[in-house]
Amino acid sequence: MAWPPSKVALNPALAAKLRAAGHGDMIAKPKRRNAQPEADLQKLVAQFLDAELTPRRIWWSSTLNGVRLKTARERGRAQEQGLRPGLPDIVIVPLTYPALTEAYFIEIKSARGTVTPEQAALAEALGPGRMAVCRSVDEVRVALVAWGMI
Repeated sequence: MAWPPSKVALNPALAAKLRAAGHGDMIAKPKRRNAQPEADLQKLVAQFLDAELTPRRIWWSSTLNGVRLKTARERGRAQEQGLRPGLPDIVIVPLTYPALTEAYFIEIKSARGTVTPEQAALAEALGPGRMAVCRSVDEVRVALVAWGMI
């Protein structure tokens, strides 16, 4: 084995002993779990939509873009200002007639994310083909092609 050994992940008790002995530089830091994978994906989708959609199509986000409402008071204020449960993350409207009367919706989900009952109800109310649940930028591209947007 080479000296000094490479950094290793250890149980907390052993890591504390190594730090106390002055060998803290040998301890690997635990990997940070992404707390907001949907928000990160939505940022990528936003960049993609800006690059791919023509000026004859407008889009916007109907979410708080990853801002977490921690208290009942914050949630109540957001609902008073129009935030509704079940709304898709992205709304796209073509600015040409007769498509001007149409809107399309994208719900961004992480690999493990699931559609809420409110989102499922809205998708059903919108009718087939109007809302896409996407887990990657490639899936967003597929939805836009299906809708004739790109």
